[in-house]
Parts: sequence; C-alpha cells; structure tokens
Amino acid sequence: MNAHGASGDREAGSGLPLPNGPVDPGLQPERTSLAWNRTLLALILAGVLLLRWVPLHGWFPLVISGLTVCIALGIATGQGRRYRRDVRGMRSGRIGAYVVGVAWMAAAVALVSVLALVVVVALPLH
Repeated sequence: MNAHGASGDREAGSGLPLPNGPVDPGLQPERTSLAWNRTLLALILAGVLLLRWVPLHGWFPLVISGLTVCIALGIATGQGRRYRRDVRGMRSGRIGAYVVGVAWMAAAVALVSVLALVVVVALPLH
C-alpha cells in the first residue's frame, strides 16, 4: 500500500496505473527546447534589469546588458539545430546530453553574475 492508500503501481492521486514504458516518447526535445527558451528569457530579463543601474554607474551596466542579449541571441540561433539533433536522436534511440552547450551557458551566466555583482557592490555612484 502506498501513501495514498492504493496498492500497486499507481499514479499518485489519480488511481490510474503507471505505464511500463516512457510516459511521453518523443516529447523530450520539446521539453529541452522549452528549457532553453526559459533560459533565453531569463537572460533578457536580467539584461533589462541591469539597465536600471545605468544612471547610477554609467556605461558598464549597459555593456553587461548587451552581453546578456548576445548570449540570449546565441541560444536563439542554436535552438533549431539543437531541436533537430534531439529529434534525430530520439528516432535513432541514441540521444546524448548537450554538455558543451550547458557548460558554456553555465560559464556565461557565472560571468554575467560576477559582473553584475561588481556593478552593484564595487562601482562608485555617479
């Protein structure tokens, strides 16, 4: 018996049996694409929010904002290619993680974060 009082392999709260195979075969590329789109939107939002520091700290926040937009454009230009690669991988049964892209994105977000911290903490006010 599980926490919901049902026995066997049942989906929590629904009483429906869990499928034996993949729940949504073929939808992984869509979920991955949506995750990259959320990252893209978060970067654009971060860049826009940095613009509020331009009157206080001069041109440097504007440069960081431009950097975030460039990173977001990089994501956007690679979206179609990544999606097609993932679909081909799902069809062939050999899909791999996009380790290089994720590593670059982590490094880019870390760089933008450190630069934004410099703006807020270390730059003198004008």
